[in-house]
Amino acid sequence: MRKFAISKASCQLPSKTGLLEHVCKNTHRGRTALSMERWLVILYVVFGATAVAVRSAAVTRPSIEQAQERVRELAQLLGDIKNSIQPRHCTDLLHAGQRKSGVYTVFHKAAGPSGQSVYCDMDTDGGGWTVFQKRGQFGNSVYHFYRNWTEYANGFGDPSGEYWIGNHALHALTSGDEEMNFRVVLSNNTEDSVSVDYESIRVDNEDAFFKLHVGKHLGPEGWDSMVHANGFNFSTFERDNDSGPANCAAMYRGGWWYSQCHAANLNGLNLNGPHDSYADGIDWSVRGGSTVRLYHYSYPEQSSGRLRQCKRGVAMARCIFFLCIVASSITATVLPAVVARPSFQEAEERLLELTRLIGDIKNSIVPRSCNDLLNAGQKKSGVYTVFHKAAEPLGQSVYCDMETEGGGWTVIQKRGQFGNSAYYFYRNWTEYANGFGNPAEEYWIGNHALHALTSAGEEMTLRVVLTNSTEDSVSIDYDGLKVGDEGSLFKITVGEYLGPEGWDALVHNNDQNFSTFDRDNDVGPGNCAETYRGGWWYRKCHASNLNGLNLKGVHDSYGDGIEWSVRGSANRLYHYSYPEVRMMIRPSCSC
Repeated sequence: MRKFAISKASCQLPSKTGLLEHVCKNTHRGRTALSMERWLVILYVVFGATAVAVRSAAVTRPSIEQAQERVRELAQLLGDIKNSIQPRHCTDLLHAGQRKSGVYTVFHKAAGPSGQSVYCDMDTDGGGWTVFQKRGQFGNSVYHFYRNWTEYANGFGDPSGEYWIGNHALHALTSGDEEMNFRVVLSNNTEDSVSVDYESIRVDNEDAFFKLHVGKHLGPEGWDSMVHANGFNFSTFERDNDSGPANCAAMYRGGWWYSQCHAANLNGLNLNGPHDSYADGIDWSVRGGSTVRLYHYSYPEQSSGRLRQCKRGVAMARCIFFLCIVASSITATVLPAVVARPSFQEAEERLLELTRLIGDIKNSIVPRSCNDLLNAGQKKSGVYTVFHKAAEPLGQSVYCDMETEGGGWTVIQKRGQFGNSAYYFYRNWTEYANGFGNPAEEYWIGNHALHALTSAGEEMTLRVVLTNSTEDSVSIDYDGLKVGDEGSLFKITVGEYLGPEGWDALVHNNDQNFSTFDRDNDVGPGNCAETYRGGWWYRKCHASNLNGLNLKGVHDSYGDGIEWSVRGSANRLYHYSYPEVRMMIRPSCSC
């Protein structure tokens, strides 16, 4: 069997769980970073300093170089954690504990939101190989790899059988801060079964015709068939990018980096051994051995592109047989190598970057809101579990809108036609405080949850979506929302009204306390919640009543429906109940 693969050698790092817990707790309390000295002391102590004296506010400051070294170690550890959540390749999966060869999902830069299925070799030389091409005897047509440009660009086949990962994916995997070693495994029942290694591989983007760059041939001697592909563009039968007068891809029935034309044709016809036709099989026509088989032998099984990521600085001999991608660790992008004694300002900037990384990791593991889930790669609207401060240890189920204007909206209230009673939202104080309903249908997230979500240091945008079959369907936006705690009677503070013009019905609710029929906190003489059958931030009494009775359209009663009584349509004021409503929030900077 022939396979191409990419992989990352295991990095044995010491456990730093205590530091992670400490730093995550501190960085999650707000946007203000810890002081430089506090950071250095924390990092220095946890990573094994021999002695640090801490006396009240005074500390013995370790050398900046030692502290930065500890920071780099932590950064690499954090990179491994983050990559185990959304693995870029099979090496990340290996580090996350996967040990069985098979099909997995990875999230490189060219993969969509759902990732890409690839075959991972977890057995060969320590495992962690991302196989980017696989040929064999799986019952497919001999022409299975005779494909057009678009198919080779996007990838095709079944990773558990024969497949090509795709040139876009190859570019993504080989063009970052990771230098790749490259292995081709040619298999049959003769003495020609061999693994062929190269020091590096890089594939350019489509604008550069997916040009191939292959590094030094590492062995075995006499088996270098990629020498004639190096520096050449990718070609298919309908996109002739080779350097010769003929169309090599059409002539030799493959998609490849042809020059004029090839010494290797690993995407050629699957002719399963010796063949009479010339050079159109899965050929690896080396020059050093017998000439009998040159261009007339198609390898029955072959895998190319075993790429594995190795820790930079490891001796190359350790990577040769691992088919390695030699990757610069996260240090290269988060904390550049120190070549001279940095200033405290430079060091603090790097620590702030690390702080943000820790926050991203924590929020992807324990998401506080739908925006954290969006940032962690979730793209489909639906019910998810979040862990804001008011949630129980098991979190809270909420509805996330991942589609509207970039997604990341936490839906705090949802009304609709789901067969519930018209009085379904006519609830008492405790029920509104804790939340009720089904997030997949009608629900109120709860006032404790609202306080937790809107008081955590991030300014929230509020959107109200009113839906019916008329011209009144509209989205209404405010640039801020805060809800106080129960001690302040869940007082609401609404920011600037953003539009559309004439639709601001929350102007009368701003700075008002929450009321229910059993807890009258409005400023009028009557009990607004009881009169208008809802739980809301009533004043005396309302221009909006989105938790009122579900009366589904025009109604004779006054003001007790799901009302948004703006002044632009006087005939419906207080006599129209919207059939569907959503209230939803996300950080003003959803980034």
